[in-house]
Amino acid sequence: MTAKGICLLLGSTLVLSACGGGGGDSTTPTSPTNPPPTTTFKVADYPTEVAVTSLSLAESVLQVGFFANDILRNFDIEANGAEKSCSNGGLATIELIDKDDSKGISVGDSLNMSYRDCYIQALDSTVNGEGSLTLSEYQQGTKAKGSIDISNLQVNGDDNFNLVGQMLFENNISPLQRQLNIQSKSTVKLVVNSNSELSFTNLSLTRVENFSDATYAISGKGQISVAQFNNGFGFEFTKPLKGHFNEFPHEGSIVASTSAQDSVQMTSNFVTDSKMLNVNTAKEAYMVYWSQIVEGSLWHLEGGKSNSSFEFRSDNFNYVGIIEDQDLQAFPVSGGTIRLLMSRPIKDQVYESSFDEDSWPYRKVAAKISVNGAILNITPETDLKANTVYRFNGVLLESKFGAVANTMWSERFKTSDAIIIDVAASSYLYKANDTPKLDASQTVMNKGSALTFKWVDVNNVGIVFSNPTSAKTGFTVPNEVTSDVAIKLEVSNGQGYQVFRTLTIHYYAGSDTFMHYVSPQGDYIGGGKTVIMDSSSAVFTPTNYDNSLNAITLSIDGNTWWSFDIAAPAGENLQVKKYINATRYPFQGPLTAGLSFTGDGRGCNQSIGDFEVLELSYNADKSVKSLAVNFNQRCENTMPPLNGVIRYHSSVGINH
Repeated sequence: MTAKGICLLLGSTLVLSACGGGGGDSTTPTSPTNPPPTTTFKVADYPTEVAVTSLSLAESVLQVGFFANDILRNFDIEANGAEKSCSNGGLATIELIDKDDSKGISVGDSLNMSYRDCYIQALDSTVNGEGSLTLSEYQQGTKAKGSIDISNLQVNGDDNFNLVGQMLFENNISPLQRQLNIQSKSTVKLVVNSNSELSFTNLSLTRVENFSDATYAISGKGQISVAQFNNGFGFEFTKPLKGHFNEFPHEGSIVASTSAQDSVQMTSNFVTDSKMLNVNTAKEAYMVYWSQIVEGSLWHLEGGKSNSSFEFRSDNFNYVGIIEDQDLQAFPVSGGTIRLLMSRPIKDQVYESSFDEDSWPYRKVAAKISVNGAILNITPETDLKANTVYRFNGVLLESKFGAVANTMWSERFKTSDAIIIDVAASSYLYKANDTPKLDASQTVMNKGSALTFKWVDVNNVGIVFSNPTSAKTGFTVPNEVTSDVAIKLEVSNGQGYQVFRTLTIHYYAGSDTFMHYVSPQGDYIGGGKTVIMDSSSAVFTPTNYDNSLNAITLSIDGNTWWSFDIAAPAGENLQVKKYINATRYPFQGPLTAGLSFTGDGRGCNQSIGDFEVLELSYNADKSVKSLAVNFNQRCENTMPPLNGVIRYHSSVGINH
């Protein structure tokens, strides 16, 4: 928070330059320095001081609204009342007074804040003391209305000051716009350095953030009284102050006056001198640098981290910041979208990028990118891993005006572990009257009140679930459906957090000899693909070396080549049963089963998995006659599991 221009001091003169405002450098004209009588104060006598005071006050009041929004946005019910460290090492405590015992923020609730040398980004200052916020309306993510009182909060910026009194705020949020309204509830006093005071009444300000064209607009009015002069003046945005984020305003005008005969007009510049504000009276004209008047909260994205300010040009094209719809320290593993904002509308064309894990093995998840005005919507194409740090890999963008900018957003974000979903099908193939079982019983809830499950027929083809709201279910597909089907599982934790996972079950009614695997993103062997190969497109060759009944190798030679190896523990024959915790064949220990699925030039240094032999028979010469195996394998023991189905001249159905 800034005190530029707010410390109108009494002495032998009216001094603003001591607070960093009022055109204090040698290149900026200043107003006359002879003090007026306290009963005949005129704004025309002190135009730059009045301009600086009006705009600096407007910025500081808006920052109070940002502060209220920031408290609501970042409050963590799990840390209610606990002392937490601030970004600068100070301490903060925020306690929810939960009037309706809803275990979350709701209408009528209050939040009490306590700070010890805590840096608050919304105020751009270190603060000490207490404050409170009370809600009269609240709908998470869309609307917040209430009052904020920081009378007992000392703000330590360029100067030390207190804002004594209550402010009313209202924040309305939609996908393409945020609007903050803030006004004084009654008379509010601003005390600077404990010895200079002004008060304001009938103050009402509105700041609108438009994301479709990356612009801000500020309007409003107020009455300022200066105690030392026993007088004051009014100010009004006669035309909204407007510009692009991180750029000085290039539209707008403000008038400050004591009467119709005594006024000062402030206007922005378009391109030439856009870094400066025009200050005009009936007789004189001045220019003041925006950077000397305010900190920049007027034009920066609320909640953004950029402090850069640029002169206006129509062809500017810069990264502005993140529109934080979701907590980046608890980002949803599925269904989450990051919205990056550029300073101009983006050309709608194909852009490619990815989400990269921040630590080994640096798995990548392809990003789905869409454009909406100046917003770049970035969504993972497949689920992210829970409780994992990711970064967005950046993308080269083009504006509608032809300018190019490289959006290297490097901020790390961490996915939530509130729900760690674990869902699998007994196979990923089906045909008429032969469908797999679905199992999500290993799903874990780390945060919430209760898990609920819902199985959904994504394409509405007539799938019927035997237990549509249970962790485990079977399903049937109408006989006339002969295409792949998509099934989505939605899991909720009872506290508003939801995770979903979509499974594609492939239709297959081919031969009795085939290999099928489903490889998730991050699996090295399968490369994140789904593959089916059968005897019509590949040659299947089983081998049991030296006629041993302990191990079998099945070679699959088609447009790609694959090898599937299984072995019982040493001294045992393979048989129809399930083998768990099998390690890489042929390097498994004597008491451990062996498993290896490799191909297309890729193999594992080590692996672990399970396999179930469903059918196994031999010819008279001990060569393999029939084989049916379901298996899963984790390459390097940590990668996501590849799930596979092997059938060789097998009478066993796809889903046994």
